[in-house]
Amino acid sequence: ELAEKGKAFSVMALTDHDNTDGCRRFLDACSRLDVKGVRLPGIELSIDPGEGYAIFHLLGLGIDSENAELKAFLKRVLDGRNGRNARILENFRRLGIEMENIFAYAHGEVLARPHFARWLMDHGYATDVKDAFAKYLLPDSPDATRCYEERYHPSQAEAIGVIHGAGGLAV
Repeated sequence: ELAEKGKAFSVMALTDHDNTDGCRRFLDACSRLDVKGVRLPGIELSIDPGEGYAIFHLLGLGIDSENAELKAFLKRVLDGRNGRNARILENFRRLGIEMENIFAYAHGEVLARPHFARWLMDHGYATDVKDAFAKYLLPDSPDATRCYEERYHPSQAEAIGVIHGAGGLAV
C-alpha cells in the first residue's frame, strides 16, 4: 500500500510462522510494485528454546522458500502441530467437550491454541480467550480441565542448519 503511494522502502521482509506459504506472493508483489531495495522472503520458526527458557522464535531471512530440505523440515513441523491438535481434541473429548467445527476457526490455516480458545469462548466454556487459556490450554491449567499438550519443536541446531541450507540468514 505504501509503495503504491510513492513511499520507498530500503528493506522488506515477510516471515510467516512455521510456513513459507506467503513468500511467492510477497516476491511477486514486490516485483509488480517495483519495490526498490532488499526483498527478504523468510520464516519465523518456533524452536526448542533450550534450558531455562519457555519460547524461542527464530527468523530465517532471505531463504529460498522452494528449497527441498526446508519443505521437508516444515512438513515435520506441521505434522507435529497436527499431532498435538489431535491430542488436544482427545483431551477435550475426555472432558465431554466435542469441538464441532473447530477447524473453521482456523480459516484454512493451521489450527492452533488461539482457535481452541475462541471456540471455547464462543460456546460458553470460557468468558474470554484469556480465561480459556487459563482453564484449558496452558501447561499449568488446573489438572481437572487441562487439555494442553506439548508440540514438536525442532532443535536450534537443526533449524539454523535448515535456514542456512535454504540460503538464508538465521536471526
